[in-house]
Amino acid sequence: MSKKRKSVIGKLNSLCLGEFLAAVSFTFCFYTWVWTLNISIGWIDIISFYILIYILLQGSFFWLYLKRKTLRRVNNKERYQLFFIILRNSNIVLFVLDLIVIIVFGEHKVFNLFILTFSLIEYVNYYFIRLSYPPKEFLARVKTLNFKSSKLNKEIKSR
Repeated sequence: MSKKRKSVIGKLNSLCLGEFLAAVSFTFCFYTWVWTLNISIGWIDIISFYILIYILLQGSFFWLYLKRKTLRRVNNKERYQLFFIILRNSNIVLFVLDLIVIIVFGEHKVFNLFILTFSLIEYVNYYFIRLSYPPKEFLARVKTLNFKSSKLNKEIKSR
């Protein structure tokens, strides 16, 4: 295996593990925060939070898929592309339902809307445009509204 390919696989491993650990860390922090501050949470809070975790795990799975694809261990690329399209569409349904539930039944509306907004940003970052840049480059791209397509978006469009 060439040095460049090893480097790409190392980067994909890092991205996959990073997204997975973000999901685990957010879960740990959320429950630690609730437990230490003795905050009463309801099912709406948990649903909003787990939508974020669901999105982060999709990102982790995508980087794992790219690693396997790089190692030539993906047999049916179209099946994975269809799977990501289904996930992308199911996320929209979850966002709309969660927003309705937050507005109608939510006790902690500001907190839940913050979590939902963060989930939406992650969703856009994975499925549409890349939002992760160094700070100066990000600000320059915001000024010109010149963002690159995300890797997952390119993967789905290559279908």
